[in-house]
Amino acid sequence: MKHIKLFEQFINEADATQPIEGTEVVVMPGRFQPFHNGHIAALKNAAKMFGKPVIAMQIVSKREESPFPESLILQIGQEVAKNEPEIADFFIYPNSYGKTVIPWFVRFLREQGYETVGVGAGSDRIKAYTPQIKYVTSDKTDTVVHPDFEMKMVDARVEGGPSGTKTREALANDDREAFENMVPKYLYKYYDKLRKYV
Repeated sequence: MKHIKLFEQFINEADATQPIEGTEVVVMPGRFQPFHNGHIAALKNAAKMFGKPVIAMQIVSKREESPFPESLILQIGQEVAKNEPEIADFFIYPNSYGKTVIPWFVRFLREQGYETVGVGAGSDRIKAYTPQIKYVTSDKTDTVVHPDFEMKMVDARVEGGPSGTKTREALANDDREAFENMVPKYLYKYYDKLRKYV
């Protein structure tokens, strides 16, 4: 069963520092503001490259590029997880928990019955996450990970393809056609709700 949960509801209880016999997954973090076809392609790439279902981990920030409220993000994340068989689940991770996120992702997902075997990352996150991957796979880690734990670049960007900026611009310009060209059909119904925040 797919569920949508808020990270902070569980983080204080998370003490799962050792691997478990959970469903093996790969996690892909992102801002997904909003989800578009490029994100979906990258999530599918992650599932294919690792040979495991993927967890979409929404990172909420206060940046101008992240205008949509958590309640709407949850609705859209649920819609994506429901419609894409490669996506096992969707969670929100607030930025207030800090920048060292990889160990927290692993521990939190263990609380949900998942064992993270790796991280799928876009090219924009590889540099920031590399030291965290080195730490979590080292002898000094406070969160022991799966022996094959690794990070892979899963970008599915194409020249002239969809982006968060272009999708938000289509919403701001009330260009429904451009919006619908960049998102999966099952997200068309969120057009008016998303427009309220750009």
